[in-house]
Amino acid sequence: MFLRDLETTLVFDRVTTGNVTVGSDKGLSAANEVNTFVIHFETNPTLEDPTHLTATNGSQALRVTTLVPSAPVARRVINEQSCGGCSAGVGQYRVELDTSGAAQRYFLNVLQGRDATGSNLVATVVDSVPTDPTTGTFTVTLQPSAGAATTVVFNKGQTSSGGTVNLAGAGAVALRTGVQSISYTDNGPAWGN
Repeated sequence: MFLRDLETTLVFDRVTTGNVTVGSDKGLSAANEVNTFVIHFETNPTLEDPTHLTATNGSQALRVTTLVPSAPVARRVINEQSCGGCSAGVGQYRVELDTSGAAQRYFLNVLQGRDATGSNLVATVVDSVPTDPTTGTFTVTLQPSAGAATTVVFNKGQTSSGGTVNLAGAGAVALRTGVQSISYTDNGPAWGN
């Protein structure tokens, strides 16, 4: 979800993992399976702490805040320019964020685009039912350095269904309860109902 006034994108990934039934990991339970969120940068990002990183490219920066999982299993920066057989100077930096645990799990990341010297948003999340990954909501609050907070509520569960967004206190607006169709024409994208 892109929030234009904050120059911020929320990435909410729902992952359902099952027990492994084939291959070298056969018999591994869903709780022990590892899922990975991947993001690429043109410059080497700075890992600030377990949930924040910033990549600066010239006068612009992208700050990534990981809200869920609150304690990632692992986080790696891979220099793709140093891979065997790669051309010197070709490639990007890849950040991998791992999680494991319950069969239903999530990645919730806040990507804030800003001037390199700009202020960071303060992003927080509240899980309404932290003991159950299949029910409840995630309430994300994004507080800019000046002005009112924006609040986004995502419903938990295997499928995307509803929630709300309240832009800087303007009043909650319902999110869609299903996936919106899109088609592409010579004139650009066309959104369905």
